[in-house]
Amino acid sequence: MKPALPISLVLLTLYDTTAIDKSLTIMSQPVFAESDATARIVTGLERIGHLMEQLLKMQAMEHGLSPLQVNILIHIHFREKACTLNQLAVAFDLSKATLSVALRSMEQKKLIHRKTMPGDKRSRLIGLTEWGRRLAHVAGFYPEPLRRIVAPMALTDKQRLLHYIEGIVHRLEAAEDMSDTAG
Repeated sequence: MKPALPISLVLLTLYDTTAIDKSLTIMSQPVFAESDATARIVTGLERIGHLMEQLLKMQAMEHGLSPLQVNILIHIHFREKACTLNQLAVAFDLSKATLSVALRSMEQKKLIHRKTMPGDKRSRLIGLTEWGRRLAHVAGFYPEPLRRIVAPMALTDKQRLLHYIEGIVHRLEAAEDMSDTAG
């Protein structure tokens, strides 16, 4: 296994937007038919998703965690309050068993703590330790390269992009809900 590059080095290389600018220029040239443009948009969205996963994996590896553990830290950190295993299971669409394995490891690493809920001895609240809060804060910067690409865009372009992204997400979630009720 080859050693992972430090995330700071990877982020610096990702901030060089010349390659991105070139690929955006190529992608925006109207040489493809509408169906080709649709395929290229879908491919581009898939690629962005893959690159974001890679950034998350690199951040996780740098801290000796799994991508799921980093996501759990970030989720609890930005909720600004403890949550239950059931809430995490719903948020991540994962089984309680899968989450329990990740949480056990995080507890051993002193990233989280579990406290019995008042009035319900069976349920436990999962919160971040001070170390977990610090790590969640640092790990929460993994999307920074994408933020730096979007930040200089004109406000109207950002609003238009946000509108389209929210529409796509809404339609995908609705389609997922339909498939959940059908199956």
